[in-house]
Amino acid sequence: MLNHLVNRVLIKLMSNKLEMQYLKTEPAWWMKALLITCAIYSIVWGILIITLPELLFTTNHIDAPNYLFLWQTIGTTEVVLGLGLAIASRHAFKNWGIILMVILYKAIASGIYFGNAYDNTKLLTLT
Repeated sequence: MLNHLVNRVLIKLMSNKLEMQYLKTEPAWWMKALLITCAIYSIVWGILIITLPELLFTTNHIDAPNYLFLWQTIGTTEVVLGLGLAIASRHAFKNWGIILMVILYKAIASGIYFGNAYDNTKLLTLT
């Protein structure tokens, strides 16, 4: 019984050691470059939405929504996600949760946008 317990503890310690070695490996150069590019894009896009919330609507000849502060909230979210990607680019394997959160956010937001576009409705139905 004691031997079985010792073996389980040793196996657990060895698996943790292997996991820590995996987390310490450096990501490939293209992973860092891709994450930094995505971070810069999100930060620039977010700052543009925060500072000029009506620009997208006026350039596309769409009526601006009555609640531009909601659009600015999306811009703030973009900036925060961009900062998260910039942080995650240093240790992509260790910070996989941040990357997964950004991917899920972008996928869900794109699904909502294209779902509304497919229904021939307005981009934002807040007017």
